[in-house]
Amino acid sequence: MRPFVLGLLLGALLLGLARLALAPLNPTTHHHANWAVMVNGQRIDLSGDRFMEEISACAAGDEGIQPSQRIHLHENNADIVHVHHPGATWGHLATNLGLALGDDWLFLDERLVGGIERVSADGRLIEGEDGGDARLVFVVNGFVVPSIANRVVRSEDRALIAWTDADVETVRTEWFDRVASDAGEYNERMDPASCSGGHGDLPFLERLRLAFWG
Repeated sequence: MRPFVLGLLLGALLLGLARLALAPLNPTTHHHANWAVMVNGQRIDLSGDRFMEEISACAAGDEGIQPSQRIHLHENNADIVHVHHPGATWGHLATNLGLALGDDWLFLDERLVGGIERVSADGRLIEGEDGGDARLVFVVNGFVVPSIANRVVRSEDRALIAWTDADVETVRTEWFDRVASDAGEYNERMDPASCSGGHGDLPFLERLRLAFWG
């Protein structure tokens, strides 16, 4: 019995050491989601260069990941959100794009709302401020949700941020259908150049724990 137990312990030890040496125990986050921002039924164009993360700057090094590296857009494609940190939220994305998002307010660059009727020229959309019925409606994966700013962006999420006085069901169905649904395809592709997820190496003791206990 004793040789069997010793053999079992030795086997577990060797397996753990092999995992420690060979397994990718420094986890990375790299997935994609789709989204759209609409104001009074008009899609806001976020495909300009000023909203894009530089490809050469998007990979995190040993010093840790920067806020703009956690979640961003690339290559003038406003449909695809690139996520490189497990705690990245829709609010983080808005901030990285120079926008601001809350539960009942949305601040857009004034250049983004030019020409849209019944919208403040400065791009500040605040529920109740103008006396109208317009408000924010958030739809995630086909469901209306009360808040989105602090919601973590999951792989293949589809999200719509809409400022409107239209019926919520219209937003949930007709408007939400205009959100792209190709994030899964991007999950299977190599991202451009050096763009890869990460948030620094795990401490040795944490790697040791993962090697032996998973």
